[in-house]
Amino acid sequence: MPKLAELDLPYALQSTLSHGGRHLGRMAQAAAVAVTLALLAAVTWIVYATGGTQTAYLHLAYVPVLLAASAFGMIGGAIAAMLAGFGSVGPLMPMDTSSGAEQPLGSWLFRAGFFLFFGVAAGLVIGHLRRQLRRIRRASYLHPVSRLPTQAALEQVLSEVIRQRESDLPLGLITVEVRNMDQIFNTLGPEITQHIPAAIVARTRSDFPLPWQIFHLHSGRIGVLVDEHVASAQTQSSALLDTLDEPLVVGDVPVYLDLVIGAASLEADDTSPGRLMQRSNIALAGAKLKGRAVAHYDNTQRSERALAMRLLSETTRALTANQFTLLYQPQFRLDDGRLIGAEALIRWQHPTLGLLAPGQFIPLLEATALINRLSQWVASNAIQQAAAWQKAGLDISVAFNVSPRNMDDGVLTDAILRQSRELDLQPHRLEMEITESAIIHDAGMIGRHLHALREAGIAIALDDFGDGYTSVKHLTALPLDKLKIDRSLVHSVTEDPRRMRIVSAVACMAQDLGLRTVAEGVEDGNTVDYLRSEGCDIAQGYFYGKPMSASAVAELASEPVVH
Repeated sequence: MPKLAELDLPYALQSTLSHGGRHLGRMAQAAAVAVTLALLAAVTWIVYATGGTQTAYLHLAYVPVLLAASAFGMIGGAIAAMLAGFGSVGPLMPMDTSSGAEQPLGSWLFRAGFFLFFGVAAGLVIGHLRRQLRRIRRASYLHPVSRLPTQAALEQVLSEVIRQRESDLPLGLITVEVRNMDQIFNTLGPEITQHIPAAIVARTRSDFPLPWQIFHLHSGRIGVLVDEHVASAQTQSSALLDTLDEPLVVGDVPVYLDLVIGAASLEADDTSPGRLMQRSNIALAGAKLKGRAVAHYDNTQRSERALAMRLLSETTRALTANQFTLLYQPQFRLDDGRLIGAEALIRWQHPTLGLLAPGQFIPLLEATALINRLSQWVASNAIQQAAAWQKAGLDISVAFNVSPRNMDDGVLTDAILRQSRELDLQPHRLEMEITESAIIHDAGMIGRHLHALREAGIAIALDDFGDGYTSVKHLTALPLDKLKIDRSLVHSVTEDPRRMRIVSAVACMAQDLGLRTVAEGVEDGNTVDYLRSEGCDIAQGYFYGKPMSASAVAELASEPVVH
């Protein structure tokens, strides 16, 4: 099997990617010389055979002159013109071969001079056009700052690989993204940031020496073609990550790169470069979604991608067709075992896929504007249910989650306040849960909207505490009422002394801050007893009940208290 270095790229592309200046390879130059000389010889024979320079056939000499000017520029055109003017149809060529009459001196000198003018002019014009084309090609194939091949160049190289399918070249594509590129840009400015791709290449050039091997796809992302003769794309991805583990020095500033890598291999049925590039991007997206540094594409990701696109395309219709529904998981007060609230949990009753859990579609929607419509639907239905329980005389509050994206503006906040007033809902019956990621997203903006809700009497809870990176300062800066301890800490807490100490510390801190604690994922009586002993206020989980319909929650309210 041939190797990547043996790939037969077109010379124009190879020269551009290699920063070369010549427009013809040596073999092409030799061929151009041979053809030019052959044409000059042919012109000489035709002119002589047709009666000499008195016929119009002598103008055929412009053809080899133009060819030489095209191939070699002004110098080539001038040399070919002199060969034509002083040789092929020069003084040795009779004006009339039948009588042997020679050409007048002025005639062939004028003709030779005009040939020379034509050859030089053609060479200048064609050379100028070629330089313009070369600049256009460079602008398309080479990034103006990093001077690395671009995505267009990558597509051309992959097209050549696919065209030469008989070579059976084992090829992989690694896509590398700098996740903290925006942070670097905001901190160090464009002068440093724009040179990061070139610095990555400088660090890794010994591993990837070919000029058509590393590509600058766009800001913060590069592609690397790897020869799987050496090792698999996945193995080389891990090696690349190790190579870039140490900070890069860019403009005398050490810069740490937070990298994520997706890799894919060229498959036998690939017919276009886009398929390999797409698979590598899918692997990259999968790595980011799963919190991994490196991921290699596999066929399961193709079906996952197809399902994701299907769900996204069907979300709007699902909203209008009432395919979404809310289930409610009851929340009980630990000191007396009374039902005091329920958390609204969305489900998608898909007509062909069945009941879908939120983890199957919420992460997809959060990457699009569709999450805004879905969150508004959740909030509206949760408010309606809280009002219905209020009207029925049941003292049950309703908690619901919102996406970080929904807190970027005041649209959702205004809608919640307006609907609550229209239904005469007592504000303490409503509770909004925000995640730690929402706070990290934009704590200042989030805080302003939460203060507006809190001033209206709506409770605010911080969800999944202990599962992320919330700073303790946010617990005092934001208008929180409750702290929900994540199920990862609560599950089997009595069997793990470390978790016990963490939960105890969180409960103690919440008490000192005047916050009530809600323990999620409670599944057994021992956990209930432990949480009660540590001063936790509220619990929810399978021990009390799985997510259920609103009517089932209402029935629980009439049953004896749970201790």
